[in-house]
Amino acid sequence: MDGGRGECGGRVASGEWREPRRVDQTDGADLAVIRAPSAFSGDLSRFNGGLLAWDGNTLQAGGPDYSAYGTVTISSTNGSASADVVPGRPPTGIWVRYACEMTPAMFNVSPAQWAQILQSVTNITLNVEGIFGAEIQGIDNVTLAICRVDFDGDGFVTGVDFDAFVRAFELGEMTADFNGDGFINGPDFDQYVVEFESGC
Repeated sequence: MDGGRGECGGRVASGEWREPRRVDQTDGADLAVIRAPSAFSGDLSRFNGGLLAWDGNTLQAGGPDYSAYGTVTISSTNGSASADVVPGRPPTGIWVRYACEMTPAMFNVSPAQWAQILQSVTNITLNVEGIFGAEIQGIDNVTLAICRVDFDGDGFVTGVDFDAFVRAFELGEMTADFNGDGFINGPDFDQYVVEFESGC
């Protein structure tokens, strides 16, 4: 099967796979890529509709853009699919929360292809190469989660999650762009409330 590639908007996710990392890349032949632990292989169908997210900080960079930063690729025995979670160059010197829905639309494949890919995952990679040239990337709180309304990542949907979403919404943080349209507005709030009330 052919793999797909799509773009995702930023949202916060809850905990499962956590991997603090500092990636020093002095640009040899290899790209800076983080691979998921082996526990995130096999049948990952339960994550369909969930979120993959991480905190990123370009700590030091000096060179032209390399547009692959933030590309997530999920490979399986049944094909692969990629999503460009961070189109363009990531900002330098600040921590940013990036996230992507684990859906066929976001990875630009059909629902049938997506189901087959998730049934036999062999590898999940996150490209953290942001520029051509020497760079240092800070990567933390990589999470793969089932429930996206669990805003604080503790495994429970409570008032703390609702308060955290409201705080992000009021501050205009992209984690509050719950419908992924690039804007923080009423439809994001409404969608969060509907999903919050439904629970996980």
